[in-house]
Amino acid sequence: EVLGTAVFFTAEGSFKEVDSSVQNCPKDYTVDIERGGLVLLGLPLLSSAISGPGYLRCLYLDRDIRIFESPGDSPGRWEEAGLRVVQVREALFSDLP
Repeated sequence: EVLGTAVFFTAEGSFKEVDSSVQNCPKDYTVDIERGGLVLLGLPLLSSAISGPGYLRCLYLDRDIRIFESPGDSPGRWEEAGLRVVQVREALFSDLP
């Protein structure tokens, strides 16, 4: 999110685990992004400019938070190695003004 639910980034695609025998974090996935972009006041502004294969490592996961990392550059270099994303459940912020 950039400005709460009014402005945020999103992507659409699929993912597949690299090694199904790994049951704990860190866990690696290959991803295939079909399209992505900005959602502005509920209007999705998506394009294939953000698309293609990539890699994702889930560093931590529980019911409230997820931490992801890009372990390597994506093949099309649309995402660089070392990018980290933290996702937190929206309900945890419901008390904030």
